[in-house]
Amino acid sequence: MDDDRLEIQFIEVATAARGRGVGTQVVRELTARHPDRRLFAYSEGADKFWARLGWEPFVHPAGGYRTLFIQPAGALRNPL
Repeated sequence: MDDDRLEIQFIEVATAARGRGVGTQVVRELTARHPDRRLFAYSEGADKFWARLGWEPFVHPAGGYRTLFIQPAGALRNPL
């Protein structure tokens, strides 16, 4: 991966802890630790989560692929 991008490969929050901001806090910490890198993630059934963070979705035109979510450019150096 280039020095200006960083892939979040997988985040999972325990079912009992979902909806409490745990995932959001993890992403917030990652953006704070890597302020000069643009983060992206392929959604594994969590499109609503990434969309709520304001990340930009990119759906493969052929369909049948996971949605790619990219941290908005304006979020760089300015954590959630």
